[in-house]
Amino acid sequence: MQQLIGAAPVQVNFALNISESRTKEFLQNTTAFVKRNHHQLEHTPYILVLSDPVAKGEPLTVQQVLYSCGLGKCIFFVDEKLRISRTEDGEGKISACSKLTSERNLFAVLVTDTYIYKLLRGNTIDEGDVAGAPKNPLVGSKWHHPMSDFDSLLKDHLENYIKQEQGVSYWSDKQKRILLSGENGTEEIFHRALFWWLKHYVSNRLKVYGQPKGLGQYASDIIVVTIEGCYLIEIKWLGKNKSGTTCGQDHIDSGLAQVMIYLKGDEDCVSGHLVIYDGRCFEDHQTKSAHNDSLRHVRCTKPKILFLESETPSKQAVQIAKKNAQ
Repeated sequence: MQQLIGAAPVQVNFALNISESRTKEFLQNTTAFVKRNHHQLEHTPYILVLSDPVAKGEPLTVQQVLYSCGLGKCIFFVDEKLRISRTEDGEGKISACSKLTSERNLFAVLVTDTYIYKLLRGNTIDEGDVAGAPKNPLVGSKWHHPMSDFDSLLKDHLENYIKQEQGVSYWSDKQKRILLSGENGTEEIFHRALFWWLKHYVSNRLKVYGQPKGLGQYASDIIVVTIEGCYLIEIKWLGKNKSGTTCGQDHIDSGLAQVMIYLKGDEDCVSGHLVIYDGRCFEDHQTKSAHNDSLRHVRCTKPKILFLESETPSKQAVQIAKKNAQ
């Protein structure tokens, strides 16, 4: 514990005339809070500023950190016992913490997962992992994104889980582009794949539900709950499957119509997304992927149609070379 506290109490006392005992208690309580709650806050960076003693302030909790950071208020002014004085708008970044402490002559701790930075009047005076792990905090997960950046989540999902069946099998006959049907249909295969990805890589998720259905509500495919509200995802597929079922371009419009029904029934939903896994040939994917935009709810994004590749990169390269030679 002493190693994690370091020389900060002496430095803070000299620069800001805050007693060494208060700074030491602040760092001890911060370390304990981070160790106890980092599993829930590992993708939620936040800043704790040591402020004057608070007589009746609420103690810092995981729920308050998630709620405030979800609203863009990632700066918490607390006393040495981590009782909250107030919160302020700001990002959990080194640059933001440095500017804050420099302009206002403060001492603060930036927390990111189990790694903390101690900043005094704009300067980083110490840093380290409270869990004792030899971690490089600059190497984070490149796949984590907030739900508001759904395009990036979907792109990573396609490139690192769907493409070439890296994370899930979906071809019954790859050469003929026939999809598996699965125990409960082809759609369930892709539903489970996207559900898994969102559950693991939505950085600001509170909960991810698969096919939720409440009293008097329709059963949508996936609901992602965040502090700013919920996001709805409807999943469809195009092409042919092993059972002989064929889904064509009209399936896109039917998906949009479903999302519209869901969104009309839930005014609190932030937005809706229609994700379609396309097992048709590439020509159909390019020429038969239009949709009727009048069926798209104002809170629904344009359909995301993901082409399912069936050829290896080497075969694709040969075909590209042949086309260029013509």
